[in-house]
Formats: sequence, structure tokens, C-alpha cells
Amino acid sequence: MDSEKAIMKTLNVALVGAGTIGRMHARHLWRAIDGARLHGVADVFADGAKACAEQNGGVRWTTDYNELLADPAVDAVVVASATATHPDIVEAAAKAGKAIFSEKPIAKSIADGERALGAVERAGVPFQIGFQRRFDPNFARIKQAIVSGEIGKPHIAHLISRDPGPPHVGPVGLGGGIWFDMAIHDLDMARWLMDDEAVEIYTQAGVMIAPGLEKFGEVDVAVMVLRFANGGVVTIDNHTDSAYGYDQRAEVIGSKGAISIDNTYPNNAVLSNAAGLHHSVPLPYFLDRYQAVYRDEIQVFVNCLLQNTPMQVGVKDARASLALAVAAKQSHEEKRPIKLG
Repeated sequence: MDSEKAIMKTLNVALVGAGTIGRMHARHLWRAIDGARLHGVADVFADGAKACAEQNGGVRWTTDYNELLADPAVDAVVVASATATHPDIVEAAAKAGKAIFSEKPIAKSIADGERALGAVERAGVPFQIGFQRRFDPNFARIKQAIVSGEIGKPHIAHLISRDPGPPHVGPVGLGGGIWFDMAIHDLDMARWLMDDEAVEIYTQAGVMIAPGLEKFGEVDVAVMVLRFANGGVVTIDNHTDSAYGYDQRAEVIGSKGAISIDNTYPNNAVLSNAAGLHHSVPLPYFLDRYQAVYRDEIQVFVNCLLQNTPMQVGVKDARASLALAVAAKQSHEEKRPIKLG
């Protein structure tokens, strides 16, 4: 009976950050998540907070997230603010005793990450980090093939992530750049698919697309090679100006076979004529590819809270992915492999 009552409860969720990702989470929380509802929105920009709140049930809004954390009616917080603000907000939410879903990364430095995750551990609050690809049915099928033994022991994995549109030339500021906004997803996928921890990473990277980016300590192309404790090797290919759309592919080669996934396309029609074979380019934007998956990861977060079960992507994953992103950046800067663990 108690478990039935728990499942029937509706959680009040506060959203911090009303940018592109935050607005999407707000829509899902207001319209598409069972067992939860949007309770309030906070953003440092008043116009953004107000608009997001008005578009999603007219919930309360504020420019100070501490007002929402102080609200006893708030059960959980979704942190979707700028990358550099994550540690402070997560730490404050943990101290306020709220369950936390945080967009990746937890931080841009090991020290800030430990400060935030340490607060979560000391408070004992539920915590999920936002690696939405784990809930994508395509990547999940690769994981299933590995866990079931269909392809045997994984030996090599290739992960491709290429974003359309050139990067902004200027200080990264509150953002994360290629290492903490882009590569970190692939680094998490590498750990998840290999079901192991990396012991070494080596990066080759540079500026090929947006001249001047190097002045701000950033790059726009990168290739990473990871060696894992079990002997497996993973390569990651990141490019920030794909001319043909949002490119997300993966392949894992094992002792008994291999499995790969392709991009998502507007349609699967193939036109054949004298000039060759023609089909659509991939969907152009990451939200086109992962819209449903972003909803699903929040639903899983809510389900875990209502059913009092462990989070599927938690503190360990936030900590490990950050360590890999920091090491990837260090390898590029120091032009040498970096040992891990």
C-alpha cells in the first residue's frame, strides 16, 4: 500500500535555467511527464523566466533560484542553466534537501565537481546527471548486444559526434566548449558501452573551422583515443561544423561480432538514377534527434524518485565523465597521453 501511494504522488519540480534545454524540460514537465509537474522557473534573465513560466501553466517565476530551493513544496530541481553555474546550484539544492537532476557536466573543473558532488553525497539526496544518450533506443540496442553477449567481449568502439554550424569565436565564458559540452557525452558513452573505466586518454585536436578560436584556449575538431582497464580501445571523433547535418554514429566490434547504429533521417527513401543513389541528410539539430529521449530521461528520474529506486545515471557517472573531459583537454594542451585512475 505504501509503495502504491508513493507511485500515485505527484512531485513538484522546480526548473533552474530557461534557455533552450530548460524550455524543453519545462514543456515536458508541464505536459508529458507522469507523476510530476512544473512548479516554478528560475533564470537570471527575468524575461526568459517569465516567458517560460507563462508558456507552461503560468507557474511562479523568479530570477533567484534560492527562492525556489527555499519553497517546502518543491520536491526536486532540474538544473539546466549555463554550464559554469552547475556546481553552485547543485550544491545549494543538495543543502536544501532537494532531489536533483542536473544537465551535464557537473562542472568544468575537478575541484568544482567535487564540491557539488560532495554536497550531494553528504546530504544523501537523489541525483541524476543528464546523459540522455543512455536512454536513446539506438545506443541502448548497442548496450543490449554487449550485455547479452551477442557480440562477445567488446574490443574496439568508434563514436562519431559532429555538430552542424560553426562554433562561436570568443570566450567560452559560462559555457563548456568542445570538451565539456560536446565530448563529455561521448566520453560517457565510451564508459557505458565498454562497461569499464579508462586508464589512459590521448587527444589530438586543433582549430580548423573558426580561426581565432585558439586565442581563447578552445578547439573545434578533436579525436580522442581511450584505453580501458579490460584492454578495450575507444576512438571518439568530434567536429563542430558538419556540412550535412547532425551526425551521431557508433560501432562496437567484439569477439563474436559487431554492431553499429546510423543517424536519424527525415525519411528513409532512397532515390536511384543515373547519377547515383540519393537519400536525405541527417536531421539538422540535436533536439530533432533526441527530443523524445530528453523526455524519457526526466521520466526515469521521476520514476526512480516515486519508486525509491537508485538513479540509473548518478554521482559516479558525473564524477567519471568530468575526469575524462578534464584529462582529454589536458592531453591536448600538454600534447601527451594522460594516465587515469
